[in-house]
Amino acid sequence: MSLRQRLSDPRLWSLLLLTAGAVLMHHLIFGELFPNDQGKLGHDYSLFLPHLLDGWLWSQHNSLLGIRWFSPSFCGGVPVFANPQNVFHTLTQWLTLWMDPLAAVYATLLIFGGLGFAGTLLLLRGPFGLATPWALIGAVLFQFNGFFSYRLAIGGLPSHSVMLLPLVAFFLLRREDSFPGWRGQLLNSIPAGLLLTYMFWAASNTQMLPYGLGLMMVMVLQRLARGPDRGWGPWLRLGVAVALTGLLSAPKMHASMALLQQFPRDHYSLPGAKGVAELLWLAFQSLFLKAPSWADTQPLLANYFTVLERHEWEYGLTWIALLLLLGGGTGALLDWKARPAPAPRSWAWAGLLLLLMAIPLAVNLYTPDWNALLKRMPVIANSTTLFRWFAGLMLPLAVLAALAATRLPVLARWPWPLALAVAGGVWGIHATTERNFYHQQPYDPNPVVTYYRAAKPVPWTPMIQSIGMTVNAENKPATGVGSNDGLIRGMSIITCYEPMFGYGLERFPWQPLAPGPVNRVTDGKLNIKNPACYMAPRENQCHPGAHFSSEQWHEALNFMSYKPFAFEPPKGHQAVVAVALTTLAVLAAFLLWVLASRRQTDTGGAA
Repeated sequence: MSLRQRLSDPRLWSLLLLTAGAVLMHHLIFGELFPNDQGKLGHDYSLFLPHLLDGWLWSQHNSLLGIRWFSPSFCGGVPVFANPQNVFHTLTQWLTLWMDPLAAVYATLLIFGGLGFAGTLLLLRGPFGLATPWALIGAVLFQFNGFFSYRLAIGGLPSHSVMLLPLVAFFLLRREDSFPGWRGQLLNSIPAGLLLTYMFWAASNTQMLPYGLGLMMVMVLQRLARGPDRGWGPWLRLGVAVALTGLLSAPKMHASMALLQQFPRDHYSLPGAKGVAELLWLAFQSLFLKAPSWADTQPLLANYFTVLERHEWEYGLTWIALLLLLGGGTGALLDWKARPAPAPRSWAWAGLLLLLMAIPLAVNLYTPDWNALLKRMPVIANSTTLFRWFAGLMLPLAVLAALAATRLPVLARWPWPLALAVAGGVWGIHATTERNFYHQQPYDPNPVVTYYRAAKPVPWTPMIQSIGMTVNAENKPATGVGSNDGLIRGMSIITCYEPMFGYGLERFPWQPLAPGPVNRVTDGKLNIKNPACYMAPRENQCHPGAHFSSEQWHEALNFMSYKPFAFEPPKGHQAVVAVALTTLAVLAAFLLWVLASRRQTDTGGAA
């Protein structure tokens, strides 16, 4: 199909128009939280909004492409690239080149909400073969899942990438007619792998396991809904996409592991539900009803070390999804009784689906032995809650609800009016949901936004010139909501908000940092950390938390001025970078070869 034919395809225009309408509704319903009616944002933006400003300061003399190793803006100097939670490699950070950090966050909400809607619509209309009205139902349910919008409202910026899951599933499952055979499989594996790579680099690394489970659930659902017409192709694509993600993410993974060796986060207890009934009720509430409060969930939980507030339970697809699942399930059951018994293979796939759906639940059931086993597992050991694994259930349940809608006779009679009514019901539920918890959030974005917008001298070199400390009401050192905002005053705060060092900075080797100028020398040491020592102490012949020496003034000055400085990366860094660059080169060569083959075929056909 030529480009002109594609642009005149009515399905493309319906996709664009429906997506535009969905994005508008997202704006109308959630815009009031960015900022809230107090002019504030969620508490976690006290971490991420200053980090976005910090990335913008770096961009004044450096490119956003490539690796940014360190930042002087927080805690007297910290790693950036090695920090698993850093959002430097995100679309949000790129947007700060043209807009302030708050506007970039809100643009991220709208853009990724639209991507989630369009991706689900493509997935359901394409691989699942649903008509647009039923696909619209699934797309609205997924776009307005509670995890995405409310996590962004509270400040969980890395959660934005969950909205790429439908597009990943689309590329894994779509039929490739233009390039049959292995070339077609690769041409769909590559975009799926690139999307997963973005998710990993965008600080969703701890969520990749539940997201992967969600993708597999969708693949099994497609197999059950459409039959074995594509064989094992989708699963091969998934394997290739995961391999590409690993190869392209090897540099960041390697650096993060080096940092976690020095600062593991496995000392926190892992909460779980006290029993199966409590677990099922928590999942049911979170996925289909209003997110419960801490007062509701505390009696059901064991082994928690901190309060799990309302935003930790926001995964909701609304009770409308539940009604569709119940109604469609009843219709499917009646239809099944009138048909021949399914083949044994179908039962096996159904069993696999149930097993996959049980995993996000099982990891949240608390027993002492099971919990101890989980704390010994890689990745999971460094987690503070696994209830976020519920996010892996959102896309499969939205797809299942859309499939269930096809089983309802009333929808078959009036598809468009009722599909729009379902969408309106979802929008109405979210628009009328009580949100006092989000409107009472405390972080003030105005200092960061005002600093970003303020006129700067030309030429201008941002610089951290001093170390500061915030105190509480008793005049004792304490992390405050705006502690990380010190960078707007050229100050790096000791009492920073940096989960890498623990939520109470219990693993932060802050001494001998002291309030005062960075160039103050004590025992031959400058008053600023050498962040390379956090990540690669052996390679740099220092210990985690060491300072720049007075002889390293030139390196420290570059660091303070948001410029690179000489250091030794973790052992093996050059090798993993070579792996990632070689992978990119091979992908580019393959795509060029496919493009050349396509042109040769088109030329031969025209002749």
